[in-house]
Amino acid sequence: MALRFVLRCLLDLPAVMPAHAQFTVERLWELNRMGDFAVAPDGRSVAVTTTAFDFDVNGSQTRLWLVDSLARRPARALGTPEGSDSDPAWHPDGRRLFFLGTRPGTPTQLHETGIDGGPSRALTSLPVSVRRFRVVEDGEAIVFEALTWPDLDADFKAVQARLQAQRADATQARISESRLLRYWDRYRTDGRVPHLFRLDLGDGSIRDLMPGFDRLTGLDGFDWDASADGRWLVYSANITPAPYTTIDFDLFLQSTERGVDTARNLTADNPADDVEPVFSPDGQSIAYGRFSRPGTGSDLKRLAVLDLRTSGPAQVVGDDLPGPVRDWTFTHDGTALYFHVEDGGRIDLYQWKQQRLRRLVEGGSTAKVQVAGSGIVYLRHAFDSPHDLWRLDPGAGPRRFTTLNDSRVKALRHGRYQSVTFTGADSDPVQMFVAYPPGWRHGSRHPAVVLNHGGPFSAWTDGFSFRWHPGVLAARGYVVALPNVHGSTGFGQAFADSILGNHGEKPAADALAAADWLVAHAGVDPDRIAVAGGSYGGYLAALLTGLSDRFRAAIVHAGIYDLGHQFAADSHWQRPVAYGAAPWANPEALADWSPSRLVPRMTTPTLILHGELDYRVPVTQGINLHGALSGKGVPSRIVVFPNENHRINRPQAARLWWNEVFDWLDRWTGPRRAAHAQDTAP
Repeated sequence: MALRFVLRCLLDLPAVMPAHAQFTVERLWELNRMGDFAVAPDGRSVAVTTTAFDFDVNGSQTRLWLVDSLARRPARALGTPEGSDSDPAWHPDGRRLFFLGTRPGTPTQLHETGIDGGPSRALTSLPVSVRRFRVVEDGEAIVFEALTWPDLDADFKAVQARLQAQRADATQARISESRLLRYWDRYRTDGRVPHLFRLDLGDGSIRDLMPGFDRLTGLDGFDWDASADGRWLVYSANITPAPYTTIDFDLFLQSTERGVDTARNLTADNPADDVEPVFSPDGQSIAYGRFSRPGTGSDLKRLAVLDLRTSGPAQVVGDDLPGPVRDWTFTHDGTALYFHVEDGGRIDLYQWKQQRLRRLVEGGSTAKVQVAGSGIVYLRHAFDSPHDLWRLDPGAGPRRFTTLNDSRVKALRHGRYQSVTFTGADSDPVQMFVAYPPGWRHGSRHPAVVLNHGGPFSAWTDGFSFRWHPGVLAARGYVVALPNVHGSTGFGQAFADSILGNHGEKPAADALAAADWLVAHAGVDPDRIAVAGGSYGGYLAALLTGLSDRFRAAIVHAGIYDLGHQFAADSHWQRPVAYGAAPWANPEALADWSPSRLVPRMTTPTLILHGELDYRVPVTQGINLHGALSGKGVPSRIVVFPNENHRINRPQAARLWWNEVFDWLDRWTGPRRAAHAQDTAP
């Protein structure tokens, strides 16, 4: 198995498929996925991870590679071919690399390897996984994150004993008095919390830097950073008491030589969340994500900077940007910041320097960024091109220096992608992407799918997705519409706010207008249009089947059937504002835009797909929809994946998922119309 994965991960492996092959789910999952990267101190070498999936073993492997950003040296593998490696970081000498290694039968541990070859070695051997880490003190130490109990701290023998006792408990009961019962696909009832530890690379000793820490930390992960000199920690933690009726994450600054009781709250003036702190190289400033409205999911994340040398307020960078910010980093001298911004269906790369904003790179979609000498290295991808590494230097244009999937992508037969604007609810302009089948011609009357994104406070962007890639549907002859309906991000704060308190009305009107656009401008068959979506998009698909008989089929993945029942979801602090009501206040209003209220009007054949480990939208939502439709006599089919969560993560489950979607669409929107072989894509 390991050898197969090693060969698959080689950069730009020649395609093992015929030229102009159809873009199938198998072809999609054969593509390698580029992940985390780290630029070496020389500003030239880059350590990067790639992940390959295998249907036969129903799994994946992530490997670590060394590539040359000047594209003059061939890429080569680092580490060992067993297990998976991720999260690379360089030693300041540029000769050693640290990373997280997952080996069979053991939790993820911190590893080290030399770039000249040879096997890697584990630096930790803990009963729990090492999560994130930061190299500090000129390479003499590493600060890392791991779970423990507040009364055990760094006593990992005691941690192991308690873990074994919990596993031996025959009841496996989950007991809680907290509003936070479970999250994503894991119960949060075992009492563990993340702490930060210092690993001395000289003698191997480990010291807990946060003994007794018991605060609730970020639900999607502990947001923290350590200063380069190892003297300071900054982290985001909740300030409200259990049972967490409300939550508010603030930034705390703590000395690594003093306890958590001495930590200073840096953002107590902000009533909303402060997240993802990053130290400047000199440790004198902190860049972080700042929200301004508590409990409001549409609130766009802004970039803020705190100067620790003064007591003044944080400076917000570009508070009028059209979308949320992400993935920021300082320049080596700390005088500038690089970050990414959603903007009208793209994700662009920006620089903030001397109080001025400048867009450096336009998407597609850009992601992650690190300084590389006088330039920067970042990821870029688009609908028709998976992630690759790019470099931008002063006085030069962007240059791609990896070709991870070129030969495979070039061997596929593609249609084209188009960005259009139509008039939606309230006569507002609504942006939409359209994916056309290979060989599409106006008047060919293809079937179509209106595909709605999740969130709802997110967006379709011109980026390569391994989940809902529209090109896979287009390859089967469908014109695919991806509307950024009201509530989508990247179109300004007011557009995102426009659905607060009314989750469905405007987006539903937009989706129906998208179908009209397809008939008028893409020549699709008006009698063969389906609607689909996942999460919020699944909710919208279900809602539309009760509001209109326009669609001949519906695909509802992890969709919401009843808004009131979503208070059984893993995270529901923002739902009262989003829905305009809560079960303890005006519960009747929750029914107004719930698909459950519209079942008497539903006649559309509906495919429901759901993961049983989905705690974001509990599986009972899908089961309820199926029960109501099948009880009424509406054609309904449900596929429950017992080992999957809100997403479908394993290759064989993904193949089944896609095949169920294909079969349902082909069954209800008429015979499949493959693109004419003699035509070429426009």
